[in-house]
Amino acid sequence: MKPYENLANAIVIQSVDEYRNCLKALKKDPSNIVYLNFKRRTEDFYYSEHFNNITNADPNYLIKNIKEQL
Repeated sequence: MKPYENLANAIVIQSVDEYRNCLKALKKDPSNIVYLNFKRRTEDFYYSEHFNNITNADPNYLIKNIKEQL
């Protein structure tokens, strides 16, 4: 695997971990503005051109899968 592929994978994995933690926190406190903003920004990233450039992952599938794990 090429170094840029390793970096792209690390970015996606980190964002998934942080998104999952954010959703868990929102279950405890659904009105937390910090987590609501983080959730929105992460979902914007998943649907962005940048995300599309670094991975072939389907953002709809990714978000659905993360939510089902909770």
